[in-house]
Amino acid sequence: MRNRLLALAVVLFGATSAGAADPPLPPIVFQGQPLGRVLGDLRTGADIIGGEKAVKALNEGLKNLLGEKGFQGLDMGRPVVGYVILAVKPEDITAVVAFPITTDKEFLELCDRVGKAKPRVDEKDKTLYHMQPLDPRYKAVMRFHNRSAYIAYGVNPLPHIDPQAIVPTDKLLDPAERGLLAARLHVERIPTPVKLAAVKYLDEAKKALFAGQGLGKPEEEILKPVMAEMEKLVTRYIQYAPDVDSIAARLLLDAPSGNVVIEGTLSGKPGSNLARTIAAFKPTTNNFGALVGHPDTVGGFKLRLPFFEEEIRNVVVVGLETAQKEAQKNAPAAGKAALEELFKGLARTVKTGEFDIVGAVRGPDKGGWYTAVGAMAFEDPSKLEQEFKTFVQKEAPQNVVDAIKWDAAKAGPVSIHTWKLPPGGFVDPGKIFGGADCSVAFAFAPRGIFAAIGPDAVATLKDALAVKPVPSPVFDILINPLRTTKLIRKVMGDEDPDITAVENVLGKEDKLISVMAATLEGGKELKAAFSINLKVLPRAAMYAVLQREASGEKGVSPPNVEKK
Repeated sequence: MRNRLLALAVVLFGATSAGAADPPLPPIVFQGQPLGRVLGDLRTGADIIGGEKAVKALNEGLKNLLGEKGFQGLDMGRPVVGYVILAVKPEDITAVVAFPITTDKEFLELCDRVGKAKPRVDEKDKTLYHMQPLDPRYKAVMRFHNRSAYIAYGVNPLPHIDPQAIVPTDKLLDPAERGLLAARLHVERIPTPVKLAAVKYLDEAKKALFAGQGLGKPEEEILKPVMAEMEKLVTRYIQYAPDVDSIAARLLLDAPSGNVVIEGTLSGKPGSNLARTIAAFKPTTNNFGALVGHPDTVGGFKLRLPFFEEEIRNVVVVGLETAQKEAQKNAPAAGKAALEELFKGLARTVKTGEFDIVGAVRGPDKGGWYTAVGAMAFEDPSKLEQEFKTFVQKEAPQNVVDAIKWDAAKAGPVSIHTWKLPPGGFVDPGKIFGGADCSVAFAFAPRGIFAAIGPDAVATLKDALAVKPVPSPVFDILINPLRTTKLIRKVMGDEDPDITAVENVLGKEDKLISVMAATLEGGKELKAAFSINLKVLPRAAMYAVLQREASGEKGVSPPNVEKK
């Protein structure tokens, strides 16, 4: 059994290189930028979110934590680095952090200020210090080495804090690393016993995941094909393991744009199947992404659903088939054909792997009105169009039937239908989207379903039907702060006291800003990133906190962002 596991580990991961270096380089390393820069970026982020109040709160918090001497004891011009020692049993894993220090004495005083418990000198080894662990199940020990304070944390950290076992900081530091904080796993450095254990854990996890224990017969019938496809996907990904060179994660702050980015990368060994797969990964596009690029865009979103693997597509198709059966149980007779074609069309679209959804709001136009437009991928909706028309004519209220004009206009071979919305009601879209001229236009194009609402919805839809695919993140939410404020003002009214707060929170930039985005890129490495703009959602959250804290007080001011 052991020989089989060893052979499997060699196949999956490759043999561990035996080097003469002592100590060996650890498989997981992490580092941060110099502490002075990290602190500066934290203050920049606080200023973006909450202005001077937030910066002041951060400084006061640090003062309360560290005392009047602040960071004295740490070298603010050098980075914090560290590493993780892997073990066969997860509970035996040890982490080591190396803090850059000014002097041993000043760092001990800093520890005393922060932890309120000065490190205790070992009775036998006077160069070893015992520290209070975060969890009583573990131990924390410290040793000074080469102008750094090495702290090891784990069940048995002592062997890893031995002077001969300490890894020098210059062996851990990557000068080219751009992340504020970053960590990297080097697969070739993982010891063979750990690789053997990893293979065993993967096999056990796979069996447990796809065992289907505790499922009743109905659930088993539904989930069996789903689990079979997922097992294929997991098995295929595991087969990529021997090709992995390194995996990295990092946190970045782009102060000019106000974006915080969490980034992960995967690189394959040169010449491997994984490396070739990553190099062939095509840039993400969106078939309707240009709808959000209009110069009058108030805000919008772009989304491509992650159906890039055959097994994922098969799982979704099975889910759609199950949903179709459930939906048709209680559907009216006239609607069953439309429902059936809806789900069949969604399944066809999923199989293409290009399932795009886009929505956007534009305005104000010369009359002060707004227009909304959207599109969803749908492969060949011609039959759905017929069945939907039949359903509306048979089941919709008469006033709706009378308000819909089929084939009201044409965009090439595509028919555009319109629906004249009645004024008034609990929600009156005419107050925003065109008043008496407000109408909805919709069309079933060869590869998508389009809709628009506004004072000239037909013209908007004709433009939308002509858009071409454009490079785009997998997911992106965008707003124009100035235009968004104008729209909110139109909805809330000029006299609403919260208008000023909205303007101060969003700012007055007249350009599209990505509020939140996710990207996936190939090339030399596969890079996935998630970004969030501190100028919008976090700033709004900060304002909400300030309001709560000042409840009952008059004249509460949100973060002022005029200078941004």
